[in-house]
Amino acid sequence: MDANDELELSLSAVVIATIAKKHKKRRQVRSCWVRPWIYSRPRFGGYEALLKDLRVSDCKAHQNFRRMSNDDYQQIITLVSPLITYQDTHYRQAISADERLAVTLRSLATGIEFSYVFQL
Repeated sequence: MDANDELELSLSAVVIATIAKKHKKRRQVRSCWVRPWIYSRPRFGGYEALLKDLRVSDCKAHQNFRRMSNDDYQQIITLVSPLITYQDTHYRQAISADERLAVTLRSLATGIEFSYVFQL
């Protein structure tokens, strides 16, 4: 390698290092970890407001919503709950296995996307 090649190589390394430094992602400072409306989900969320009320007041509608009997649902939840249970963190509570299964079964039964399940 002659002097020109070494100079070109060192300049290329400087250019690449400068470009990499500019493209390096800066850590975003978060103003909050959990949005305030998420804290009200346990009181006003679709699962809590609809399914828990249906379970107590109207068993037929509750069974229709889940598309299966309560005994079948309890059998499924005991089988899959160890697989779909997440841990709570310091920042937010995890969605319960019961709620996950209810939403999944409803979306599979109706063909409606996950985000629209409780907007019916």
